[in-house]
Amino acid sequence: MKLFELYKKNNGKELVRYYHHYGLLGSAFFWGGLLHGSKIEQEQFREIMSYKIQKKFHKKYFRRNVAIDGPMIGNDNTALFGEKIIWVAWFQGMESAPELVKLNYNRLINNTNETVILITKDNIENYVKLPQIIFNKWYAGAIPNTHFSDIVRAQLLTVYGGVWLDSTVVMLGRLPSYFSDEFFMYQSLKPGKNALVLPFSNWALASKANNVLIKRTRDLLLQYWIDNDKPHEYFIFHRMMKIVMAEYPEKASRITPIDNSQPHAVLVSSKNMELTEKEIANMFDFSPIHKLSYKVETPFQKENNKKIFNWLSNHK
Repeated sequence: MKLFELYKKNNGKELVRYYHHYGLLGSAFFWGGLLHGSKIEQEQFREIMSYKIQKKFHKKYFRRNVAIDGPMIGNDNTALFGEKIIWVAWFQGMESAPELVKLNYNRLINNTNETVILITKDNIENYVKLPQIIFNKWYAGAIPNTHFSDIVRAQLLTVYGGVWLDSTVVMLGRLPSYFSDEFFMYQSLKPGKNALVLPFSNWALASKANNVLIKRTRDLLLQYWIDNDKPHEYFIFHRMMKIVMAEYPEKASRITPIDNSQPHAVLVSSKNMELTEKEIANMFDFSPIHKLSYKVETPFQKENNKKIFNWLSNHK
């Protein structure tokens, strides 16, 4: 009964299609039958299956030669070469963004010395040059906005360098010095890293132009979307970056080791418990950058999101 309840709760039909696509349905039923009790067991199941999926990605894309041919759409804005830029995207335009996204964006442009550029559907071709097939798939809806933003961030950082921040990231202070590194992303560090297949985040990235880690990830993302007409996987960027880190282990080892748990503290806690304003303030002290969400996924989040928004509005 418990297994059937989990099946319904976790959109079991989609999971069946997901694992069937990768030829892992048998493994999913086997491990799901063993690990379906506690939340820890369910996490173990997800990581086991993620490991198996990553092996398939690795076999297909590791050291794969990528040659992007065909017509291109868009432009590289050469006037911006050499500038220190913070890139943000809200494809529908900031005027239609959720209030948290607007607040984050206004805080960003008012609290940084860097040039801030917002990418929208109306201006994207002024900054981003991609194969026509990629743009066409996005315009047709075959590439969802979430996955397209992964391509866009990789392309922008490859061509211009700078910093990428998701629109739900709030800056409470200046960018830390490691955002000026050759390449930076938040990671899950040991001991937690040992159990994770994809131990890093891509909601905040920093890179010099033409850095091999982000450039190679960009190339693999483009190849994936040239080969596919829909996403079979949410963490495509992460899977490709994992492959690239295996291709360039020495460069990957030079990424400044900053754990992603503290910038997630407010978000994770807001899902799991009722927060006081004091608790929110204490957790905001953990990091100058925090990943937040305007979505409501648990009973606690509706009220917590209001408190978080009010705190940010009153502490500029």
